[in-house]
Amino acid sequence: MTRFLLSAALMLSLAACSPEQAAATGAQVAACEVAETTLAGDWQRTGEAGTFEQFSLAMENGERRFDSWLHERPEVSGGSWTYQPDDCRLALNGADSNLQWHFKVSADEAGNRLTLSPLDAGSGTVDGTYQRLAD
Repeated sequence: MTRFLLSAALMLSLAACSPEQAAATGAQVAACEVAETTLAGDWQRTGEAGTFEQFSLAMENGERRFDSWLHERPEVSGGSWTYQPDDCRLALNGADSNLQWHFKVSADEAGNRLTLSPLDAGSGTVDGTYQRLAD
């Protein structure tokens, strides 16, 4: 029983560590399969759950722009975003505020549906699935 509990504790600690920490311990970390170019575009929430109703991730003049809308009115305008493709981490930043959101991103094979899973405990954000809007 003790061996099982120690194994379970090790598995939980490896799940919570960074890719670098996991590599140092010899654990296997699944590579992220979501390309940064997949993220660029306009997205709309497909269900009731999700941090944003609609949002846009754009690349303009070498800069990454983030905007969101709630009930078809601007919510965040002129924000920015960063993406870590090695571990599928998306960070969204509000323009003139201290608002920040951090997500783990997954996508369908065609890149038309995203799931954003919050990485910030207690941030008030929830998992959300988003569909790409037509251009």
